[in-house]
Amino acid sequence: MTDLPELTATQAANAIARRELSPVDLLEALLARSERLEPELQVWAFLDTEGARKSARRLADEAARG
Repeated sequence: MTDLPELTATQAANAIARRELSPVDLLEALLARSERLEPELQVWAFLDTEGARKSARRLADEAARG
């Protein structure tokens, strides 16, 4: 699979639906990229990483249940 942050929303959604990608793994890749680029871009006033992680875990649980 391509570099996760490079996936389009459609590609990511399809990979999650096929259970080839976990919402948690995608989120962690996106957060890592954001952390790496934030000092240069300075786009976030506030980023709720814990809330995002909680949502990603919930979505992963829902996907696991079908």
